[in-house]
Amino acid sequence: MTNLQLYLAVGLPTLLLLLGQWLNFNATKDLRVSVEQRLLVIEADLREFYRVIGKLEGRMDALEHKRS
Repeated sequence: MTNLQLYLAVGLPTLLLLLGQWLNFNATKDLRVSVEQRLLVIEADLREFYRVIGKLEGRMDALEHKRS
């Protein structure tokens, strides 16, 4: 086995594995950013939901005090 064959047999698969890991890391980073953005939207929606619920509870309390 010549040195060139050895370099190709060991180096090429190693290079491809490193390239695959690098591409996977970049895809994971993009996915993380996407998930964080979605979580921020969900958090904003939950804040709005609880604000509306609090307003409705206040109105219900006012109606109960009027009724009694």
